[in-house]
Amino acid sequence: MAIGRLVEVVSGFRSDIDGLRALAVLIVVLFHADVPGFAGGFVGVDVFFVISGYLITRNIIREIEHQGSLDLATFWLGRAKRLLPAATAMIAIVVLAQLAVRNPLFWSASIREGLAATFYVSNEFFARSPSGYFDAAPVERALLHTWSLSVEEQFYLAWPLLLSAAAGGAAFRNRTGVKRTWLLIGAVGIASFLLSAQLTRTGSDAAYLSSLSRAWEFLVGAALARANFRQPRRSVPAAVLGLGMIVGASALLIGGTDFPVPLAFLPVIGAALIIVAAVDPDSGVGRLFGAAPVQYLGRLSYSWYLWHWPILVLGQEIIGSSPLMARVGLAVGAFLPAAASHHLIEQPMRHWNPGSRIRLLAFGFAAPTMLAVAAVGVLAVTNAATFREPAALALRDARDDWPTHIPTCAVPDVAQLEQICVFGDPDAEASILLVGDSHASHWLAPLDVVGQSLGVRVIALNQGNCPGAILRAESDLAPACARLGTGMDHVIDHFAVSAVITSHSISYASDDLDAWEAGHRRLASDLARRNVALLVLHDIPTFAADPLLCLMNEGPSEPGADARCGLSRQAADDQTGPVRDAEQRGIATIETAVGFNPLTMLCDDLACQPRIDDQVAFVDNGHLAVSFATTLAPRLEPLVLEVLMLSQPTP
Repeated sequence: MAIGRLVEVVSGFRSDIDGLRALAVLIVVLFHADVPGFAGGFVGVDVFFVISGYLITRNIIREIEHQGSLDLATFWLGRAKRLLPAATAMIAIVVLAQLAVRNPLFWSASIREGLAATFYVSNEFFARSPSGYFDAAPVERALLHTWSLSVEEQFYLAWPLLLSAAAGGAAFRNRTGVKRTWLLIGAVGIASFLLSAQLTRTGSDAAYLSSLSRAWEFLVGAALARANFRQPRRSVPAAVLGLGMIVGASALLIGGTDFPVPLAFLPVIGAALIIVAAVDPDSGVGRLFGAAPVQYLGRLSYSWYLWHWPILVLGQEIIGSSPLMARVGLAVGAFLPAAASHHLIEQPMRHWNPGSRIRLLAFGFAAPTMLAVAAVGVLAVTNAATFREPAALALRDARDDWPTHIPTCAVPDVAQLEQICVFGDPDAEASILLVGDSHASHWLAPLDVVGQSLGVRVIALNQGNCPGAILRAESDLAPACARLGTGMDHVIDHFAVSAVITSHSISYASDDLDAWEAGHRRLASDLARRNVALLVLHDIPTFAADPLLCLMNEGPSEPGADARCGLSRQAADDQTGPVRDAEQRGIATIETAVGFNPLTMLCDDLACQPRIDDQVAFVDNGHLAVSFATTLAPRLEPLVLEVLMLSQPTP
């Protein structure tokens, strides 16, 4: 079958879907530009998922009904010809731009990110990264937005196979074929939804980034295509309701809430209503969606989505600031490369006739493969030239020395904790619970060593950006974080925990020291009544700038570089002291609770420096490198032993 057959199959153009695309990309861009009023603009991606599921399923159904079967190779090659050239060009330019403007410490991560995006696995790549999707200042992730493209491509690879197998050939037209298709949509959709609900409950990044947990959104669109809805009599009210659900979600939702399940229902059902409504072009909603600028934006939605995020990230890095007008200017400015990409790459390639399937197949494999080979080559050359001296090499290695990212250790589910989150001596009777945010995670490596030495089991319960262990009663906690706080007691009982060790960023207490103090008092008192001791590891200092980047800029071996990139001891005490004092006041009257100031291990009397005893101590401006943290185990062991003794009943 000719390559152009896919275009013939897509008949019955609907301007409202291009209008829906325009709305989706607009709210995503406004969200990424951090424009007030669009804190939930990430739901635009969910709208795209519904549209994609609808259109792809509609095209496949028509292809099978008209031709008797689906030519899978032609389908996949057509998708590659439509999407791959523009994406490959963007990835190549963004990776090269990062090599040109960024510190060499970023180069390796930038190229790995580019390779993941090139082969459409960036959703899995970012799901395994140390920081979550909604974390602030994702400065190392100029291709973060490609996660959704990877999810879509993975769906495009799997769904035609499943759909063809379920009811291929002429059977697609009869009752058996229709029934099989509905069973497939229902079974896969329900399984995906249940998985998404479970992952959302655990606070796992996979809930947001995995194609398996997002498939149900595509399948809502697929169900619309299979149902073959006709225009309802009350199409305009349905479209208005759908529009209101999408816009309302983009304004009211915030990152870290119960998303995708259940809150993704708002944009998903909203998009479905608009598709079902098939509004009359002469109605108010139809005229809005059919306006020439909206239609043009809808046609350019893919290209603008490709370019807006890297322009925002790299632009803010270059100009060195990010006021609102600068962010909006960068987002609007990204429309220029988007338009160029659309007219010079996307459209010409879409109508390009390679003459044979073999040529198109060769192009589809050659472009990303050449980009991957070039990226690896550039990385090898730049690494050899930049990281020749041992001091620079140590900084590069430390950049990747993050605490292990274990999403399942972020939820108080004892079955999951038993499987993955037990360290130290797993067979020991005595147990310690390490609970907190990412500032607790960097203590896991040395406590693992201590647990093995003392014969103690160490259970990790750590969730990034979560003070739930301390602020249990706060109503504004993200749901997954609140569950960590309320579920701690069950974890303590199940594992017969003798001592709890907590550590948190000082950022949670900066606005309300009294609440932070009260939270520690409540936690220490509750634990004391259960005969469980508490050790509070106060927070480490936070450098004004990333110390590793500073050392590279200063020259890793230059005399005085550590002093210039460090922090005075007085500044470190001024920074951490008020929160440390509040924590100490909170536990002062509880005999089974103690606090420890890690500045005594990380700083001398004059300064806190990024390298200690010639070893890189920090992975960024606020977290310890795992290799260095492990060396602190001998210093922590007597402290842990003391806390365990406090949990023993007094004779």
